[in-house]
Amino acid sequence: MSLVRVQYPSPNHSGPRPSSRLLVIHTSEGAQTISSLANWLCNPASQVSYQVAFDDRSSTEIGEYVAWNLTPWAAMKANSWGQHGCLCTPSGASANWSRQTWLNEHDTMIRAAAAWVSEEAARCQVALVKIGANEINAGRSGICGHGDVSAAGAGGSHFDPGDAFPFGVLIGYALGGQPFPTPQADELVLIGQEWYPMSIFQSDADARQAAALTWWAQYLSRAPDVANLARWADMIQNMGYAGALNQFLAEPEVKDRLANRPW
Repeated sequence: MSLVRVQYPSPNHSGPRPSSRLLVIHTSEGAQTISSLANWLCNPASQVSYQVAFDDRSSTEIGEYVAWNLTPWAAMKANSWGQHGCLCTPSGASANWSRQTWLNEHDTMIRAAAAWVSEEAARCQVALVKIGANEINAGRSGICGHGDVSAAGAGGSHFDPGDAFPFGVLIGYALGGQPFPTPQADELVLIGQEWYPMSIFQSDADARQAAALTWWAQYLSRAPDVANLARWADMIQNMGYAGALNQFLAEPEVKDRLANRPW
């Protein structure tokens, strides 16, 4: 189902944008609906805008303030690096909300953001992977937060949507059940749902074992025995990191643990 985009045209933009390689997620830290946020973004005196915003009312209706191909006023230098979407939250969300709060109380808003990410990633050929400052500075395409572009040198000290924001869940919704994609180059390795540079490992074998150890710790809360460590390291070698992770998540014990988690 296509998103319903309620139009609130903002005058706060700088015309055509030179790049569309990023989809950047922000939090409003004040306005909690797309219409109340529009009161601010549509005021020329605010000098602020985003492409779109999402709230807790609907997973299929979002506010649109600046056209997808124009340059918003959201994150200083990063305004020209891609599109910007805003989660409508009260003040303190990025600093204080836990992962459980995001997932248990704001799933509707995450799903709305994911639907936008899915549509715009398809339109602009943005990679559906979470990237950080190093990848941004390396010119990679992907999904990130305001804090990531700030850390990449865009200017300012914003850190929204915060370390607890569940980017992996958002991207999973955006993928619509499809496997997590492989990275854009061989020098990245998947551990959990994050990509790390191969340079932090001594060898590819080290990277595969590190990924397997992390999956066991994250999803089963224990370390694998020698046989299982070797099994999953081999699985990664044969199937790739994303394929092996999907296989790991399908294991009966892992599925049971995930089903019984409080979040």
